[in-house]
Amino acid sequence: MFEQLQFTYFLAFVTFLMVGVMNVVKKNTTLVLAYFFQSFALVVLLSIQAFQQRSIELFVITMILFTVKAVVAPRMFNRIIRKSKLNISTSTFLNVPMTLGALVLLCLFANSEVFSPLKELLPHVPNISAVLIGSIFMSFFLTFNRKSALSQLMGVLSLENCIFVISRFLGIHELLFLEIGLLFDVFFWIIVASTFAHMIYRHYGSFEITKMQSLKK
Repeated sequence: MFEQLQFTYFLAFVTFLMVGVMNVVKKNTTLVLAYFFQSFALVVLLSIQAFQQRSIELFVITMILFTVKAVVAPRMFNRIIRKSKLNISTSTFLNVPMTLGALVLLCLFANSEVFSPLKELLPHVPNISAVLIGSIFMSFFLTFNRKSALSQLMGVLSLENCIFVISRFLGIHELLFLEIGLLFDVFFWIIVASTFAHMIYRHYGSFEITKMQSLKK
């Protein structure tokens, strides 16, 4: 039991680590790979909970989540990258040292007393709340700091993963049909987002949002 508990904390740390990787990598394929590992960590976490609770409903949700997040989404974004032949991601608004500094500050803020009520909900390992909240903040930061529309889309998907993980650690559960409905919403959002990214490349020849100056006119 203790080893399973430690492994779930490791999965939370993997989620946190992958967001950090997504903030600093330069290749789009590496960005998608980091999202895949983050999604796979979420799938493993739900699989452990489904096994512990002997829950068929949670197992069904886990399989749908695996299909949408770990199979469909990476394949669609990798296909866009191959077609565009733009594997090198655009730069960030902040350089790498400043980006790392901002991530450190966000993690320190996540560990501050502002979020002490949340830590009380996880009394057994209070530091895990700082990791989970830090993951959410870093996902937000990814969407604002990157100049690439593709990277920003991945940031939104990463944010959704982090919220899903923290809800599981807090023991928040919804009805089966509601959770399946939410996952299908994510699935259709991925389709729309990938189509949007493809249209941006076809029109501008790049994913970089700073080249879309004509939209301001």
